[in-house]
Amino acid sequence: MKREDFLWSPVKPIDPEKLHSVSELLVAFSHLSFQARTLGECFQIARRLVADQEAIIFFGLSGAMVPAGMGLVISRLVRRGVIDVLVTTGANLFHDYHEGMGDYHYQGPRGDTCSDDFLSREKIDRMYDTYADDKRFGELDRMISEFCGTLPPKAYPTWEFLHLLGGTVSGELSILRSCHDTATPIFCPAIHDSGVGMGIANYFHRNRGAKEVLTINQLEDNLDMCRLIRADKKTGEIIIGGGVPKNYIQEAEPMMIVLGEKSKGLDYAIQLTTDAPHWGGLSGCTFSESKSWGKLSFQSNFGTCYVDATIGLPLLAVGLFDWMEQNNIKRRNRRLVEFLQSGRE
Repeated sequence: MKREDFLWSPVKPIDPEKLHSVSELLVAFSHLSFQARTLGECFQIARRLVADQEAIIFFGLSGAMVPAGMGLVISRLVRRGVIDVLVTTGANLFHDYHEGMGDYHYQGPRGDTCSDDFLSREKIDRMYDTYADDKRFGELDRMISEFCGTLPPKAYPTWEFLHLLGGTVSGELSILRSCHDTATPIFCPAIHDSGVGMGIANYFHRNRGAKEVLTINQLEDNLDMCRLIRADKKTGEIIIGGGVPKNYIQEAEPMMIVLGEKSKGLDYAIQLTTDAPHWGGLSGCTFSESKSWGKLSFQSNFGTCYVDATIGLPLLAVGLFDWMEQNNIKRRNRRLVEFLQSGRE
Protein backbone atom coordinates (compact mmCIF):
# COMPACT_ATOMS: atom_id res chain seq x y z
CA MET A 1 0.00 0.00 0.00
CA LYS A 2 1.05 3.57 -0.63
CA ARG A 3 0.54 6.81 1.30
CA GLU A 4 -1.77 8.06 -1.44
CA ASP A 5 -4.16 5.17 -0.84
CA PHE A 6 -5.32 6.87 2.36
CA LEU A 7 -5.41 10.51 1.25
CA TRP A 8 -7.40 10.66 -1.98
CA SER A 9 -11.13 10.64 -1.07
CA PRO A 10 -12.16 13.59 1.16
CA VAL A 11 -15.01 13.31 3.63
CA LYS A 12 -17.86 15.46 2.26
CA PRO A 13 -19.78 17.21 5.06
CA ILE A 14 -23.53 16.79 4.76
CA ASP A 15 -25.54 19.88 3.79
CA PRO A 16 -29.13 19.50 5.10
CA GLU A 17 -30.29 22.44 2.98
CA LYS A 18 -29.48 20.57 -0.24
CA LEU A 19 -31.08 17.22 0.58
CA HIS A 20 -34.67 16.70 -0.52
CA SER A 21 -35.24 12.94 -0.24
CA VAL A 22 -34.15 9.94 1.78
CA SER A 23 -32.34 8.53 -1.25
CA GLU A 24 -30.27 11.72 -1.47
CA LEU A 25 -29.55 11.48 2.25
CA LEU A 26 -28.29 7.89 1.91
CA VAL A 27 -26.08 8.83 -1.03
CA ALA A 28 -24.66 11.67 1.09
CA PHE A 29 -24.11 9.18 3.93
CA SER A 30 -21.69 7.23 1.72
CA HIS A 31 -19.34 10.25 1.73
CA LEU A 32 -19.28 10.49 5.55
CA SER A 33 -17.65 8.22 8.13
CA PHE A 34 -18.52 5.49 10.61
CA GLN A 35 -21.94 3.81 10.31
CA ALA A 36 -23.46 6.57 8.17
CA ARG A 37 -20.87 5.61 5.56
CA THR A 38 -21.62 1.89 5.80
CA LEU A 39 -25.38 2.48 5.52
CA GLY A 40 -24.74 4.60 2.43
CA GLU A 41 -22.60 1.80 0.99
CA CYS A 42 -25.33 -0.75 1.73
CA PHE A 43 -27.75 1.51 -0.13
CA GLN A 44 -25.44 1.54 -3.16
CA ILE A 45 -25.30 -2.27 -3.17
CA ALA A 46 -29.06 -2.52 -2.65
CA ARG A 47 -29.64 -0.33 -5.71
CA ARG A 48 -27.42 -2.57 -7.84
CA LEU A 49 -29.22 -5.65 -6.54
CA VAL A 50 -32.71 -4.26 -7.13
CA ALA A 51 -31.76 -3.05 -10.61
CA ASP A 52 -30.38 -6.48 -11.55
CA GLN A 53 -33.44 -8.19 -13.00
CA GLU A 54 -31.50 -11.46 -13.29
CA ALA A 55 -30.97 -11.63 -9.52
CA ILE A 56 -33.30 -13.36 -7.08
CA ILE A 57 -33.45 -11.49 -3.76
CA PHE A 58 -33.53 -13.49 -0.53
CA PHE A 59 -34.53 -11.47 2.53
CA GLY A 60 -33.58 -12.70 6.01
CA LEU A 61 -35.52 -11.25 8.95
CA SER A 62 -34.67 -12.00 12.58
CA GLY A 63 -35.26 -10.25 15.88
CA ALA A 64 -38.57 -8.89 17.16
CA MET A 65 -39.09 -6.76 14.09
CA VAL A 66 -42.86 -7.15 13.73
CA PRO A 67 -43.63 -6.17 17.35
CA ALA A 68 -41.32 -3.17 16.82
CA GLY A 69 -43.44 -1.96 13.89
CA MET A 70 -41.44 -3.19 10.90
CA GLY A 71 -44.10 -5.52 9.49
CA LEU A 72 -45.57 -3.00 7.06
CA VAL A 73 -42.10 -2.17 5.75
CA ILE A 74 -41.60 -5.85 4.88
CA SER A 75 -45.05 -6.08 3.29
CA ARG A 76 -44.35 -3.06 1.08
CA LEU A 77 -41.01 -4.54 0.01
CA VAL A 78 -42.77 -7.80 -0.88
CA ARG A 79 -45.49 -6.10 -2.91
CA ARG A 80 -42.92 -3.94 -4.74
CA GLY A 81 -40.95 -7.04 -5.77
CA VAL A 82 -37.89 -6.18 -3.67
CA ILE A 83 -38.29 -9.45 -1.76
CA ASP A 84 -38.46 -12.60 -3.91
CA VAL A 85 -38.01 -15.07 -1.05
CA LEU A 86 -38.53 -14.33 2.65
CA VAL A 87 -36.69 -16.33 5.31
CA THR A 88 -37.73 -15.43 8.83
CA THR A 89 -38.46 -16.71 12.31
CA GLY A 90 -41.69 -18.29 13.47
CA ALA A 91 -41.89 -15.57 16.11
CA ASN A 92 -42.07 -12.78 13.53
CA LEU A 93 -44.71 -14.71 11.61
CA PHE A 94 -46.78 -15.32 14.73
CA HIS A 95 -46.67 -11.62 15.63
CA ASP A 96 -47.60 -10.80 12.04
CA TYR A 97 -50.52 -13.25 12.24
CA HIS A 98 -51.53 -11.47 15.45
CA GLU A 99 -51.57 -8.07 13.73
CA GLY A 100 -53.07 -9.46 10.53
CA MET A 101 -56.07 -10.66 12.52
CA GLY A 102 -56.70 -7.13 13.78
CA ASP A 103 -54.70 -7.16 17.01
CA TYR A 104 -52.00 -4.79 18.20
CA HIS A 105 -48.66 -4.50 19.92
CA TYR A 106 -48.52 -1.61 22.38
CA GLN A 107 -45.94 0.94 23.46
CA GLY A 108 -45.31 1.03 27.19
CA PRO A 109 -42.68 1.70 29.87
CA ARG A 110 -39.12 0.97 28.77
CA GLY A 111 -36.92 -1.78 30.10
CA ASP A 112 -37.15 -2.68 33.76
CA THR A 113 -39.22 0.30 34.88
CA CYS A 114 -42.26 -1.96 35.25
CA SER A 115 -42.91 -5.10 37.31
CA ASP A 116 -42.59 -8.25 35.22
CA ASP A 117 -44.23 -10.16 38.08
CA PHE A 118 -47.27 -7.94 37.64
CA LEU A 119 -47.23 -8.48 33.88
CA SER A 120 -47.08 -12.24 34.35
CA ARG A 121 -50.10 -12.21 36.66
CA GLU A 122 -52.03 -10.02 34.22
CA LYS A 123 -51.07 -12.17 31.19
CA ILE A 124 -49.24 -9.35 29.43
CA ASP A 125 -46.12 -10.23 27.43
CA ARG A 126 -43.21 -7.76 27.29
CA MET A 127 -40.63 -7.24 24.54
CA TYR A 128 -38.43 -4.49 26.05
CA ASP A 129 -40.77 -1.47 25.70
CA THR A 130 -43.48 -3.24 23.67
CA TYR A 131 -46.42 -5.19 25.08
CA ALA A 132 -49.03 -7.68 23.89
CA ASP A 133 -52.05 -9.52 25.28
CA ASP A 134 -50.99 -13.07 26.14
CA LYS A 135 -54.63 -14.16 26.40
CA ARG A 136 -55.06 -13.27 22.74
CA PHE A 137 -51.86 -15.13 21.89
CA GLY A 138 -53.42 -18.27 23.37
CA GLU A 139 -56.49 -17.81 21.19
CA LEU A 140 -54.30 -17.46 18.10
CA ASP A 141 -52.40 -20.64 19.01
CA ARG A 142 -55.72 -22.48 19.02
CA MET A 143 -56.74 -20.88 15.72
CA ILE A 144 -53.57 -22.19 14.09
CA SER A 145 -54.27 -25.66 15.52
CA GLU A 146 -57.78 -25.56 14.08
CA PHE A 147 -56.44 -24.35 10.73
CA CYS A 148 -54.15 -27.39 10.58
CA GLY A 149 -57.24 -29.58 10.88
CA THR A 150 -58.74 -28.03 7.73
CA LEU A 151 -55.81 -29.07 5.52
CA PRO A 152 -55.27 -32.44 3.84
CA PRO A 153 -53.12 -34.53 6.22
CA LYS A 154 -49.71 -34.74 4.58
CA ALA A 155 -46.15 -33.45 4.99
CA TYR A 156 -45.84 -29.75 4.11
CA PRO A 157 -42.66 -27.75 3.55
CA THR A 158 -42.85 -24.54 5.56
CA TRP A 159 -43.31 -22.35 2.48
CA GLU A 160 -46.41 -24.29 1.43
CA PHE A 161 -47.97 -24.32 4.90
CA LEU A 162 -47.33 -20.60 5.38
CA HIS A 163 -48.70 -19.77 1.94
CA LEU A 164 -51.96 -21.48 2.89
CA LEU A 165 -52.01 -19.84 6.32
CA GLY A 166 -51.50 -16.44 4.68
CA GLY A 167 -54.71 -16.94 2.75
CA THR A 168 -56.67 -16.91 6.01
CA VAL A 169 -55.26 -13.59 7.24
CA SER A 170 -57.69 -10.70 6.92
CA GLY A 171 -55.19 -7.83 7.04
CA GLU A 172 -54.11 -7.23 3.45
CA LEU A 173 -50.86 -5.54 4.48
CA SER A 174 -49.67 -8.25 6.84
CA ILE A 175 -46.51 -10.08 5.77
CA LEU A 176 -48.32 -13.42 5.52
CA ARG A 177 -51.11 -11.95 3.42
CA SER A 178 -48.77 -9.96 1.17
CA CYS A 179 -46.65 -13.04 0.51
CA HIS A 180 -49.79 -15.08 -0.18
CA ASP A 181 -51.18 -12.51 -2.63
CA THR A 182 -47.89 -12.23 -4.54
CA ALA A 183 -47.04 -15.96 -4.29
CA THR A 184 -43.80 -15.04 -2.49
CA PRO A 185 -42.47 -18.07 -0.59
CA ILE A 186 -41.77 -17.78 3.13
CA PHE A 187 -39.24 -20.24 4.54
CA CYS A 188 -39.20 -20.65 8.32
CA PRO A 189 -36.29 -22.94 9.28
CA ALA A 190 -37.10 -22.80 13.03
CA ILE A 191 -40.88 -22.79 12.80
CA HIS A 192 -41.27 -25.05 15.84
CA ASP A 193 -39.63 -22.39 18.03
CA SER A 194 -42.62 -20.03 17.95
CA GLY A 195 -46.32 -19.56 18.54
CA VAL A 196 -46.92 -20.92 15.03
CA GLY A 197 -44.98 -24.05 15.97
CA MET A 198 -46.85 -24.39 19.25
CA GLY A 199 -50.15 -24.24 17.38
CA ILE A 200 -49.00 -26.95 14.98
CA ALA A 201 -47.66 -29.04 17.87
CA ASN A 202 -51.00 -28.77 19.67
CA TYR A 203 -52.75 -30.08 16.55
CA PHE A 204 -50.19 -32.90 16.27
CA HIS A 205 -50.64 -33.82 19.93
CA ARG A 206 -54.42 -33.98 19.63
CA ASN A 207 -54.23 -36.12 16.49
CA ARG A 208 -51.32 -38.36 17.47
CA GLY A 209 -53.37 -41.54 17.14
CA ALA A 210 -54.85 -40.64 13.75
CA LYS A 211 -54.02 -42.76 10.72
CA GLU A 212 -52.96 -39.68 8.77
CA VAL A 213 -51.75 -36.40 10.26
CA LEU A 214 -50.35 -33.10 9.03
CA THR A 215 -46.60 -32.67 9.57
CA ILE A 216 -43.97 -30.10 8.59
CA ASN A 217 -41.13 -31.38 6.39
CA GLN A 218 -38.28 -28.92 6.76
CA LEU A 219 -35.84 -31.15 4.89
CA GLU A 220 -37.93 -30.54 1.78
CA ASP A 221 -37.30 -26.82 2.38
CA ASN A 222 -33.56 -27.40 1.98
CA LEU A 223 -34.05 -28.95 -1.45
CA ASP A 224 -36.49 -26.24 -2.50
CA MET A 225 -34.01 -23.51 -1.55
CA CYS A 226 -31.53 -25.19 -3.90
CA ARG A 227 -34.15 -25.27 -6.65
CA LEU A 228 -34.55 -21.51 -6.34
CA ILE A 229 -30.81 -20.89 -6.54
CA ARG A 230 -30.47 -23.29 -9.45
CA ALA A 231 -33.19 -21.50 -11.42
CA ASP A 232 -31.62 -18.01 -11.42
CA LYS A 233 -28.42 -16.63 -12.88
CA LYS A 234 -27.64 -14.42 -9.87
CA THR A 235 -28.53 -14.37 -6.19
CA GLY A 236 -28.49 -11.73 -3.50
CA GLU A 237 -29.42 -11.43 0.15
CA ILE A 238 -30.57 -8.63 2.43
CA ILE A 239 -30.14 -9.63 6.07
CA ILE A 240 -31.84 -7.90 8.97
CA GLY A 241 -30.22 -9.04 12.21
CA GLY A 242 -28.72 -12.45 11.55
CA GLY A 243 -29.43 -15.70 13.35
CA VAL A 244 -31.04 -18.71 11.71
CA PRO A 245 -32.48 -16.78 8.71
CA LYS A 246 -29.02 -15.46 7.77
CA ASN A 247 -27.34 -18.84 7.91
CA TYR A 248 -30.23 -20.64 6.23
CA ILE A 249 -30.03 -18.41 3.17
CA GLN A 250 -26.25 -18.70 2.95
CA GLU A 251 -26.25 -22.44 3.70
CA ALA A 252 -28.13 -23.14 0.47
CA GLU A 253 -24.92 -22.59 -1.47
CA PRO A 254 -22.90 -25.31 0.35
CA MET A 255 -26.05 -27.48 0.17
CA MET A 256 -25.70 -27.40 -3.61
CA ILE A 257 -22.22 -28.85 -3.25
CA VAL A 258 -23.54 -31.60 -0.95
CA LEU A 259 -26.01 -32.49 -3.72
CA GLY A 260 -23.11 -32.87 -6.13
CA GLU A 261 -23.74 -29.62 -8.01
CA LYS A 262 -21.67 -26.52 -8.64
CA SER A 263 -22.13 -23.46 -6.47
CA LYS A 264 -20.58 -20.06 -7.06
CA GLY A 265 -21.95 -18.34 -3.94
CA LEU A 266 -24.19 -15.30 -3.55
CA ASP A 267 -23.51 -12.33 -5.82
CA TYR A 268 -24.83 -9.59 -3.50
CA ALA A 269 -25.09 -9.36 0.28
CA ILE A 270 -26.24 -6.62 2.66
CA GLN A 271 -26.63 -6.83 6.42
CA LEU A 272 -27.99 -4.49 9.09
CA THR A 273 -27.02 -5.81 12.51
CA THR A 274 -25.94 -4.87 16.02
CA ASP A 275 -23.84 -8.03 16.48
CA ALA A 276 -20.06 -7.77 16.29
CA PRO A 277 -17.78 -10.40 14.69
CA HIS A 278 -15.39 -10.70 17.63
CA TRP A 279 -17.95 -12.67 19.71
CA GLY A 280 -17.71 -15.50 17.18
CA GLY A 281 -21.44 -15.86 16.56
CA LEU A 282 -23.09 -16.26 13.18
CA SER A 283 -25.11 -13.04 13.47
CA GLY A 284 -21.93 -10.98 13.62
CA CYS A 285 -19.98 -13.08 11.14
CA THR A 286 -18.53 -10.93 8.36
CA PHE A 287 -19.37 -11.59 4.73
CA SER A 288 -15.67 -12.01 4.08
CA GLU A 289 -15.69 -14.93 6.52
CA SER A 290 -18.73 -16.34 4.71
CA LYS A 291 -16.59 -16.58 1.56
CA SER A 292 -14.40 -19.16 3.27
CA TRP A 293 -17.45 -21.45 3.46
CA GLY A 294 -18.35 -20.93 -0.19
CA LYS A 295 -21.47 -18.95 0.73
CA LEU A 296 -20.49 -15.80 -1.18
CA SER A 297 -18.82 -15.59 -4.57
CA PHE A 298 -15.29 -14.21 -4.87
CA GLN A 299 -16.65 -11.27 -6.89
CA SER A 300 -19.64 -10.56 -4.64
CA ASN A 301 -20.78 -7.05 -3.72
CA PHE A 302 -21.29 -6.94 0.03
CA GLY A 303 -21.66 -4.47 2.87
CA THR A 304 -22.58 -4.44 6.56
CA CYS A 305 -23.93 -1.60 8.67
CA TYR A 306 -23.89 -1.91 12.46
CA VAL A 307 -27.17 -0.20 13.25
CA ASP A 308 -30.45 -0.80 15.05
CA ALA A 309 -32.60 -2.31 12.29
CA THR A 310 -35.63 -0.29 13.41
CA ILE A 311 -33.65 2.75 12.24
CA GLY A 312 -31.71 1.34 9.30
CA LEU A 313 -34.44 -0.73 7.63
CA PRO A 314 -37.04 2.05 7.16
CA LEU A 315 -34.33 4.40 5.84
CA LEU A 316 -33.13 1.76 3.38
CA ALA A 317 -36.67 0.92 2.24
CA VAL A 318 -37.80 4.53 1.77
CA GLY A 319 -34.52 5.34 0.01
CA LEU A 320 -35.01 2.42 -2.38
CA PHE A 321 -38.59 3.42 -3.16
CA ASP A 322 -37.46 7.03 -3.80
CA TRP A 323 -34.74 5.85 -6.14
CA MET A 324 -36.98 3.33 -7.94
CA GLU A 325 -39.58 6.01 -8.64
CA GLN A 326 -37.01 8.58 -9.75
CA ASN A 327 -35.47 6.10 -12.20
CA ASN A 328 -38.66 4.28 -13.23
CA ILE A 329 -37.29 0.97 -11.96
CA LYS A 330 -39.81 -1.75 -11.27
CA ARG A 331 -39.37 -5.33 -10.18
CA ARG A 332 -41.94 -7.94 -11.06
CA ASN A 333 -43.32 -10.33 -8.47
CA ARG A 334 -41.78 -13.62 -9.53
CA ARG A 335 -44.55 -15.71 -7.92
CA LEU A 336 -42.03 -18.32 -6.87
CA VAL A 337 -44.60 -20.27 -4.86
CA GLU A 338 -46.06 -21.29 -8.20
CA PHE A 339 -42.60 -22.31 -9.42
CA LEU A 340 -42.08 -24.46 -6.31
CA GLN A 341 -45.55 -25.99 -6.61
CA SER A 342 -44.88 -26.96 -10.23
CA GLY A 343 -41.98 -29.13 -9.14
CA ARG A 344 -44.12 -31.06 -6.65
CA GLU A 345 -46.96 -32.03 -8.98
